[in-house]
Formats: sequence, C-alpha cells, structure tokens
Amino acid sequence: MAEMHQIFLAPRSNETAYKHFKSTIEHGVEYRRVAPFLSVEGKKLLKKDKLLYVWGNVGDKKSSWDKMNPGDYVLFYAKGKFRYVGKLKYKQFDEKLSLSLWPRNKKGKTWPCVFFLYDVREIDIPMKKIRELGK
Repeated sequence: MAEMHQIFLAPRSNETAYKHFKSTIEHGVEYRRVAPFLSVEGKKLLKKDKLLYVWGNVGDKKSSWDKMNPGDYVLFYAKGKFRYVGKLKYKQFDEKLSLSLWPRNKKGKTWPCVFFLYDVREIDIPMKKIRELGK
C-alpha cells in the first residue's frame, strides 16, 4: 500500500511574502548561505543540493509545522490559485536560520518554523476547483 502524505497550505498573500517567495522558492538559496545555521542532520540531508528551496512560518504556526513530515506536500497559493507545489525534505525550528533568509516583519516577528522542499513545481489550480471537489 502506498504511503499517505499530508498536504499543507502556504499563503503567499502580500508583497513582502511574494518578495521572500521569489528569493527562497522561485530562485532558491545556495547551501553555503544556510550551512552555518543547520543542525548536523540538516547538513547531512541538504549538503549535496546545489540550490535549496526554503520557506518559513511564524512561531504561532508551530503546532501545524510540527505535524509536517518528509514527503508531505506544501501547496503555495496567492490570489485565488494554487501556484506552486513542493515536497518536504527537512525542517528546523530556528530563529537565526530564519534571519539568515528573511528580515523581521513589521511587527518584529521572524519565521522560525523553517522548512526545505524538493521537487518544487509551478502549478495553476484555481481555488474554486478545489472547493468543487468538496461538493
């Protein structure tokens, strides 16, 4: 029987999020940029990748982030559409890692629920199509 993977949703709802999305998901980041902040496990899992695709959530979302497991899907949405999908490779709760990727937001918060993805692909699925599945 095939292993079941969860699906997590990641909003990319405002201009700041879009700027961060372009820099760490669309363009990716080099391993050496985050290596000093990675755990031993993170270094082992990520060091062979030329580019890393990484996203983060604020600490308030840690309970949801805790439920993420390798192979789970993350769908990014904006403006009523799912635009990208990727699979979870590794996650690390770390404010310094977060600050190496993104500045604090206007409220002074960071995104310490950091996760790395692989097999990131562009998609185009309207939110209303997903809603129709539930009818």
